[in-house]
Amino acid sequence: MKRTQFLPTIHQLRLLLLTSLLSVLLVQAAPLYAAPAQQTATAPRRVKVNFFINSIRHIDSNAGAYAVDLYLDLYWLDPALGGKTVEEVDPATLWDPQIELVNAQESTILFQLYSSSLEADTNVRVSYRIVGTYLGRFDLHKFPFDQQTLVITLSSFNYDSRELLFDFLTLDQPVVPTEKPYVQSIPLGKYVTPDLYLDEWNIDGVRIVQQIKLLEYDKSTWSQFHIEVPLTRQSSAYLWRIVLVLLLLLLLAWGVLLIEPGELRFRLLALFTLLLATITFDYATVTLRPQTAYLTVIDLYFVVAYLFFTLLALLIFLAYFGEQNNQASLVSRANRLALWGYPLLALVVNGALLWYGLS
Repeated sequence: MKRTQFLPTIHQLRLLLLTSLLSVLLVQAAPLYAAPAQQTATAPRRVKVNFFINSIRHIDSNAGAYAVDLYLDLYWLDPALGGKTVEEVDPATLWDPQIELVNAQESTILFQLYSSSLEADTNVRVSYRIVGTYLGRFDLHKFPFDQQTLVITLSSFNYDSRELLFDFLTLDQPVVPTEKPYVQSIPLGKYVTPDLYLDEWNIDGVRIVQQIKLLEYDKSTWSQFHIEVPLTRQSSAYLWRIVLVLLLLLLLAWGVLLIEPGELRFRLLALFTLLLATITFDYATVTLRPQTAYLTVIDLYFVVAYLFFTLLALLIFLAYFGEQNNQASLVSRANRLALWGYPLLALVVNGALLWYGLS
């Protein structure tokens, strides 16, 4: 009797002990789940950017590469200083934005210097001098009337947009970061050395672009700061050296129509001589033109020249066969029409090419 009354008491104690143990485990696990919510609530650190371009050299249209020497300054607020200046602490203990130049083929930091910042809402300044070669996207369809943009893209290789955001130093209000680029034109002389000279190019200005970049493979987002220098190619040299010579060859080819239609040998000899001169000129100017998988405007000028030579060859053979079939009057009228129509067609086609290039 006593044994049966004691058994329920043991089961109750076991149940009470198990319930207490589970309660302790849940209380200890709760902070582990709460910690990420506290981290995501932390505002990202704002890093202000300033720069000055010393030189731009070795612009390679074929590779889309260019060399840039620039000063880069970053400013931010580091609470770890605790009222001290940067000179009073070891720079190795300071927070590092861990920047990377995203589109750099190769780059070298000549110096990295920490100092106290005098800019508002910041207390740390780090200055760099960086020389490097960068890669861009050059669209050469309208060469030699093309416009290109040299880009230097700055980002952090360790901190995403939840932890770090880049701002331009002179902005009165920080930009609300989105995937849509925020573009601002800035004074050329203030951010690019005034004595900068580029062979074959005119500098159209300088601008900065801020945006949030979404990486498709993992859906992470990163703050990016772009320095852009738009350029326009100086096309006058190509107009004089290549286009004008091609127009002269087409003008000389027009003279073939002045030879009597029955003189097939002399007509063909003059035409093929000019065609051979055009082919030779084409190969001689290859090094002056970019090597692309598509036709540029300057390539189209050569294509047009070859098409006009083909048209003249057809007219010559048609005139000869017309003479052989006693159609002298018809051949004469067709030849007079070609004498007027050929230069008019050449003017329209070459003018259309020029308009396309300049548009």
